[in-house]
This record gives sequence, structure tokens and C-alpha cells, in this order.
Amino acid sequence: MLEANKKYNKNLKKFVFASSAAVYGNTEDLPQKVKSYIEPESPYAIEKYAGEQYSKIYSKLYDLPTTALRFFNIFGARQDPNSPYSGVISIMHKQFSDNDGFTFYGNGKQTRDFVYVKDLVQAVDIVFN
Repeated sequence: MLEANKKYNKNLKKFVFASSAAVYGNTEDLPQKVKSYIEPESPYAIEKYAGEQYSKIYSKLYDLPTTALRFFNIFGARQDPNSPYSGVISIMHKQFSDNDGFTFYGNGKQTRDFVYVKDLVQAVDIVFN
């Protein structure tokens, strides 16, 4: 996508790469910041970090207007709770709607940041404008 935009889209206003909080790995340092230590722990996380770096270098070398956004656990009303990529919010909602139980595992000290899809759309809109 970067190469195609470099060659064929001279009027590009902004290239936004959708990255992931997965690039941070399982660090205990919270809250995470842009400058937080990067330690990807999966092929998915490595690919996301590589995409960020490609976006950054295309901006520097070719003056392509790029940015990367690290998304954290996006959820929304139409998220399929049966999808293997579904987040815990949609799974819990389905379980509670069906009057099924839901088991929380761990020691109770786990943390997650959840972002509602409409808030994400607003954030992306801000980046474009």
C-alpha cells in the first residue's frame, strides 16, 4: 500500500497504518505510552511493529504523509462473539444476554484498555483533519 501510494497517489493527504497495542508485549509498566518499551511477543505483534516502521521510513525517505495508530481492544455493538478474533466484551455480552455464566481467570489484577468503535472512528477522523 505504501509503495502504491508513493507511485500513483501524489495527492495523498494521509496514510494511516492500523497498528496494535500488541507491539508492547506483556509489560507491567502501565499506563503504556508512545515511548514505552516495545517488546512484541507474537508474529502478529512483529508484523504490526514492522508496518509502523515501514510507514515511518516512507514518510522520511519519500515525504509520504503517514501516521500509525496503536489500537487497544476495540469493541462495538455488531462485533461477532463467535469470531475467533472477537474481544472479551462481546463474548461477555453474549454470555450475559443468554443467561450463561462467565468465568474470569487469573488473580484479579489483570488490566485491559477497551475502546468503543465510535470513539476509534472519532480518533481516526481527528488524525485525518
